[in-house]
Amino acid sequence: MKTTFIFFSLVHCFVSTGQIGGNQLYGNHNGNYNTNQQYNDGRHNKVTVDKTSMSFHVNILNTVKSTSFTITLGLNQEAVSVETCNAEINKRITRFKQELKALNIKEDDMYVDFISQTKVYDYLTNKEEQQQIINIQQKETGFEIKKNIILRVEDITLFDRLVEIASRHAIYNIVKVDYHSAELDTIYASMLKEALAISEKRKGLLAFNKDSWEETPVISIDFHHLQPAGQYLSYKAHESSDVSYINDYYRSNTTILRQEQRKSTSYYFNRINPSNFDKIMNADTPVVGIQCIMSVTVSYLRKEPAAPKKQYHVITPDGQLKVLNLD
Repeated sequence: MKTTFIFFSLVHCFVSTGQIGGNQLYGNHNGNYNTNQQYNDGRHNKVTVDKTSMSFHVNILNTVKSTSFTITLGLNQEAVSVETCNAEINKRITRFKQELKALNIKEDDMYVDFISQTKVYDYLTNKEEQQQIINIQQKETGFEIKKNIILRVEDITLFDRLVEIASRHAIYNIVKVDYHSAELDTIYASMLKEALAISEKRKGLLAFNKDSWEETPVISIDFHHLQPAGQYLSYKAHESSDVSYINDYYRSNTTILRQEQRKSTSYYFNRINPSNFDKIMNADTPVVGIQCIMSVTVSYLRKEPAAPKKQYHVITPDGQLKVLNLD
């Protein structure tokens, strides 16, 4: 029996890693949002048995394709007066929305969010020739209004055309993209089915004795999903040459200007480490989508020992001793 428990505890420790590391090896993996560490919840023992219960812990991961997307675009406008500023930004938004209808994006799928209205300041200089004094004063020069356009689309392949249309109206700020799925109930049911099947299989390996354990288990389920935006990492892949400085620049009058070449920053979608899960559904999909996580604990309670039957001893009129069992 001890060997069986050790197998369940260590089976996930011997997961082989691929031999192709890729340029991601240049990256800093100590990000602000470490999803791989988050799901290492301390449940190294997939099966736990004590005096009162037997529990099976199962973690399931599923990457699902989104059925719709919410895209937020930001734009701003500056003008001398608030009236002019608001009128100009509304013209750009109206023309942009008109072009979006060619992409079958309806009016109900668009929303304009007023973000802010602020004053704009600049510095004015005035030089007094006789006194050689330059006066620099900060003065109000106008106003700036910022608004966001929030769009709902079902076909993400329209995104490139949407960005091109936005650029024609000086809309360059892609604030964020949210992923949504209308099939979460179906996904929940399929993941739960897989988790219960794994739990049932492990229970069969333990020669489950129905006389010792309750047949109806206590089930605990945790289900949530992650947006892709929080799972991207970045790196700069380059090698620098070694430079030796011969002259003592600190003691000379020479000014040194060293210009570095621009190094491109790469970003990639970092999926959750599969070694923390018992089952990976849709594991080989190339699609960047919503990652659904389900943690299931199936517990069986040990049956209470039967209470001893109460017995009464009765002496009959003829002197015989009889034992009566009362349930």
